[in-house]
Amino acid sequence: MSRTSLALVPGMLVVAGMMAGVWVLYALAAFLGQRALLYPAPRATEVRAPRGVASVMLPIAGATIEAWLMRPVPDRGERAPLVIFAHGNAELIDYWPGEFNELRAAGMAVLLVEYPGYGRSTGSPSQQSLTDAMLASYDW
Repeated sequence: MSRTSLALVPGMLVVAGMMAGVWVLYALAAFLGQRALLYPAPRATEVRAPRGVASVMLPIAGATIEAWLMRPVPDRGERAPLVIFAHGNAELIDYWPGEFNELRAAGMAVLLVEYPGYGRSTGSPSQQSLTDAMLASYDW
């Protein structure tokens, strides 16, 4: 190797070390922030269930989950088929009531289930707590 190429080696080592340091910081930030990335739980304002929609609180291990029951329209007070709905990530049940008018008009009831830690529900979102929430809504 020539003297000029040997003189470049310390500079390249510094750059390689800086790149490795940036990668380690990125990996650490991704590890520490992964729950927030997986479950970007929005908090609800004080908006409550719309008129004609019943708010139901479902207990699960370490939390209470809010669900909204929307009866068929017109409500004849009879038993009706029930659709249990789980919204997408980073959403709330507050966004969905108007989307089920056709099902309700067809004689079906709808139960909108909130995730733990989302909206007005307590707890923390995880695969287990989401499963518990959906099982509690089914059992209810």
